Amino acid sequence: MQYRPSPYLFYLAILQSEWPSRHSAHLFVKTETIETSSPTPKLHTTNAESGNPMERAWCDECGCGIWLKATKSPETTYFKAGLFEHGEIPQPTMENWMKNMEKWEQPALDGPNISLRGLTNNQNTTFRPFNIKSTLKLKSRNNSKMSCKVYTIERLGMSSLNHVAIFVETETDGGGLIFHVTGNVLSGMKYEKKASERPDNSASFIAGTQRLIGTLQTSKLSDFESACESVPVPGAQLKLNGTPKDPSKPIRRCGEWVEDAKAKVIADGVLLVGSTDHNWLLLL
Repeated sequence: MQYRPSPYLFYLAILQSEWPSRHSAHLFVKTETIETSSPTPKLHTTNAESGNPMERAWCDECGCGIWLKATKSPETTYFKAGLFEHGEIPQPTMENWMKNMEKWEQPALDGPNISLRGLTNNQNTTFRPFNIKSTLKLKSRNNSKMSCKVYTIERLGMSSLNHVAIFVETETDGGGLIFHVTGNVLSGMKYEKKASERPDNSASFIAGTQRLIGTLQTSKLSDFESACESVPVPGAQLKLNGTPKDPSKPIRRCGEWVEDAKAKVIADGVLLVGSTDHNWLLLL
């Protein structure tokens, strides 16, 4: 295992015990790397052995190793993870926390302690659980986007219908990638991915049509692209006289393709519905 003393990557997770309505937030600090092979980033935990309240956990995205330490209460010896966030703690901040963490008060909300290996002379160090409230701001690593917001947007089309596309905001200036189909229902359409500046810089953009779908981890961008590529593209559906080639099937255009693509990336677990802001994390 590789010990990396600086910078300290941190992970904020919400752990829920089998005891209903008991949630606690924990700060995990990356101090070692474990080889992982799963292509899907997630937090894994090993089962606690009988009589041993320690559980091993690690994240596939970066391979960080974590110890989860349960309390003696049998209702709180099993935890599952959610709301997994990434960021970075500057080394001076981390060292200051190390000096002062014994002064931290145990919150009223029960939860496990976190034992972290390797922070100081390979000795275990415990972080107490804390509630997410608000007093310390930590900026994410290099201001880079660890997640991207995903939107549907509309632009003026060649017909009376607006052109609908998916926009992934990958750049800090609001630019990103467009995923859509182009063409028409007479000759058929084709799939296209292209780079784009922020949508409202385009003269064809229709104001008020940029609607948030959810959040995409940058590590899953290739999975997002593959999912979009796999969605069937609308083919030629009208005859020259304007009648449907197959009256039993509804006409599919760019908007229908976008809805199918949205359903695909959500069903595959690639897109997280909702918004997660990784630029700033508010911690107690």
